[in-house]
Amino acid sequence: MKIYLLENEKITEVVGTYKVLTQDTLFTYVESETELSEPFKEGALPQEFLQTQADALNAAKAQKTQELNAACDASIQSFISDALGSMHIYDAKLEDQLNLLGLVGANIDSFFRCAPLTNPLDKQNLPHTKAQLKAVYNDALKTKSEAIFKCGVLKEKVKKASSKEEVLKIVWEEIDGTQP
Repeated sequence: MKIYLLENEKITEVVGTYKVLTQDTLFTYVESETELSEPFKEGALPQEFLQTQADALNAAKAQKTQELNAACDASIQSFISDALGSMHIYDAKLEDQLNLLGLVGANIDSFFRCAPLTNPLDKQNLPHTKAQLKAVYNDALKTKSEAIFKCGVLKEKVKKASSKEEVLKIVWEEIDGTQP
């Protein structure tokens, strides 16, 4: 792709296939895959335009990074474990994680809050053995680790993106089941 400039007063004189990128008081700046002849002149985009584009890309990257962090946080608010012999859903907010870590560290049997996957609103404090609590902990850690890895992969794509359009195409749902 080449960049061409065209004096604004000559805009009605031209034909061809090109994409208008920007315009200032003197010139219209275009991009073309094919060679353009007079009155087009090969040139470069104005520095102000390039800076505006760079600023917009950086803003899009920052916004997308915030979106991905929020999606990651949302994805680890709960997790599923079959430690009790059937699938149960467990809360995984920070306090829940600390409580689980404390129970595993204490190496004791205890009640822990969960709900059957088939009825997630039926949360109950159910008895768990030390081994079951350790299995729940491992499932929580696996869920959290996978989400953080996925977020990292997507944020790396954001970092490498060279256009605002590329950034906007990156979504949390893009990668599913990514394993570290």
